[in-house]
Amino acid sequence: MSYCIREVDQEGLSEVVETERLCFSAPWSEESYRTALLGDSFFLYGLYESERLAAYILFQDVLGSLEIVNIATAPDCRRRGYAGRLLSFMLETRDWTDIALEVRSKNIPAIRLYEKYGLRRVGVRRGYYSDDGDDALVMTRHNEKA
Repeated sequence: MSYCIREVDQEGLSEVVETERLCFSAPWSEESYRTALLGDSFFLYGLYESERLAAYILFQDVLGSLEIVNIATAPDCRRRGYAGRLLSFMLETRDWTDIALEVRSKNIPAIRLYEKYGLRRVGVRRGYYSDDGDDALVMTRHNEKA
C-alpha cells in the first residue's frame, strides 16, 4: 500500500480528532490540537493512504528535546508499520538530543514499538491516567550522535 507523510494543517484536524476518538479513552479535542499548534514547538504529521489519514504523530520540539505527545493509527490500518514509519520520519527529519514520552503501562504493543526504536523505561507515574487510574511508563532515549 502506498502512503505519504505530510504535515497536518488546520483543515486536517477533524480527521486527527476522529482517529483520536477511536483510539483513546480520553481523546484530545480539536480545540486542544488547535491551541497546541498555535505555538512554534508542536508539530503534527499524518501518514496518508490515498488522501485518507491512517496514522498521526504529535510531538513537541524544544531545542532538540522531543516529547512524543500523541501517536495513533486508525483501527482498520493497524499492523502495517505506520506508527514506526512516523517515528522514523520524526527521528530522520529533526535534529534531536533526546526523546521522552509517557505510555499507558497496559499498552504493550506501544511499549514494544518504543523499545524497538531504542526508548527505555526510566520511571513510572502512578495513577497518571485519570480515566482509569492506569500508570504511565516514562520512556526516554538519548541521541549518541548529538
